[in-house]
Amino acid sequence: MIVFTAVFATIGIVDDRRDGFLGAALATPAPRWAIVAGVTLGVTAIATAQAAILLPLARWVGYPLGFAEWLAATAVCGLISTGCAAAGLAVAWRADSAQGYHGFMNAVIV
Repeated sequence: MIVFTAVFATIGIVDDRRDGFLGAALATPAPRWAIVAGVTLGVTAIATAQAAILLPLARWVGYPLGFAEWLAATAVCGLISTGCAAAGLAVAWRADSAQGYHGFMNAVIV
């Protein structure tokens, strides 16, 4: 779930470049790292929240999680989400089209 959230959330970068929004964002006085960090943290927050909501369902498949385990699993999901979001953003930043991005990311996911 985290991987798919990161892939689909970062596809917006390709659309933003095509629509001209990315160029406008890069023309602001904000440093590029701040834009990258903002997008990465935004995608991380979404993916981690989704994972945290679904983690209690692990009890139904034989993995009972107490609060401490749930908190630790959520933290690990946050780290994985950050890595997936950064990787997806790095690919999306260089992609010329949404189709090319999806093709490459499908190959990576498989």
